[in-house]
Order: sequence, then C-alpha cells, then structure tokens
Amino acid sequence: YGLVFTPNVDILGHLIYSKGGEFINSNQAIFNDSIGLESLNYLRKLVDDKIALYSFSAFDDFVNQKAAMYIETTSKLAALRKKAKFNFKISVLPQGKERNYQFAGTNLAIFSTTQEEQDMSWEFIKWLTNKENSMKWAHETGYLPIYQSIIEELKFKEYFKNEKEYFEAISALKYAKVQPKAAVWENIRGFIDDAVYNCVSGKLSPQEALDKAVAMANKILR
Repeated sequence: YGLVFTPNVDILGHLIYSKGGEFINSNQAIFNDSIGLESLNYLRKLVDDKIALYSFSAFDDFVNQKAAMYIETTSKLAALRKKAKFNFKISVLPQGKERNYQFAGTNLAIFSTTQEEQDMSWEFIKWLTNKENSMKWAHETGYLPIYQSIIEELKFKEYFKNEKEYFEAISALKYAKVQPKAAVWENIRGFIDDAVYNCVSGKLSPQEALDKAVAMANKILR
C-alpha cells in the first residue's frame, strides 16, 4: 500500500483543518458539512482503490513494510528508530487550502490534596520540565519541546546533529491547530473514531457516518 493510517478522529482532522474546516462552531458540531464529507470521502476512496490500508496496528504495519507511508505524531519517533529495520524519513503533511497542523499533548496535573503533597508535586513537575530534561525528553521520545526557547539550543546538541527533519516538523508550530476545547470533546472524539471506521470499512456511507456522529455530538453538546 502507499499509505497506512489509523481510522480515527485525528486522520480526519488533518484533512478537515487543511481545508479550512472545523469540528465544532458556536457549540454546534458541523463536521458533516461539505468539508467534512469531502475529507471522509477522500479516505474512503483511498481504501476502496487499494491505495491505503486502514489499520488499528498502523505502527506495526509500517514497521513491517506493508505501506510506504504512515501518518503519525512525532511521539512515535523513538519507537520507530528502535523497531524499523530500514531507513525512513519524516516530513510535515502536505499543505491543503490552508496550512494547519494538528497539535496535541498529554498533561501534567496536581490534584487537590494536602498542601505538603501539592508542594512536593509542584517541585517534581518543575524538575521534570526544566530545560535539560525537556531536551532529553524531546530526543528520547520524539515529543516536541515544551519550550520555544530551547529549540535553537537543541540544534547544537550532539544527539540532534542528524535530525534536520525533526526541526522541519518543529517549524510547523507556527501553524498549530488544536482540537475543540469543549468539555465533552473526549466523548465526541469517540463518535468520530467510529464514524471514520464505519465509513472506510464500508459499513456506512461517508454522509451516513458523519450525520450519525454529528447527531450524537450535538446531543451531548446541548
């Protein structure tokens, strides 16, 4: 196959955002509009034409050379370096109507507890996210640095001397696009995951899959 991808909200989001679309507008789910439909139709056609493979083990499929390309976050870079038995290159996604790239990340949080435990947690977070640890984290995981200020410094680190493509990925930060901040977004993500899978697997048409997900999303948004 030319491409392997995981059938989920993120692969659809890449396309929707590059076309200038949105998932939610004014607390209303709109991803079944013309942009959402065009985006999901495109994925369905890639699969139907045997150009792309949808898979819930896309990482393994790429490592096992079942596909020439694989769309994934930079956080998988370290694992790819260890498991891929071939040379590979990375690049930012092609630009669509608009140059937008999805950005997301995991979180560090301190829960409400005793003051002593909160203070100790804060000291740990400060240590974990200091400059040196942030640089090490970026290299050993593939996650992007959490400070803009250290990006230039990273280029001079010995372990980053052959990582030009990694810095091309970082350059996309200026075009960062984040998914909706609605309180129920994590639930809606699941609806969209199902919609993409149901479509590319042939269970539903693109319009049927999106309409069903939008109806469920708007119900909980209300």
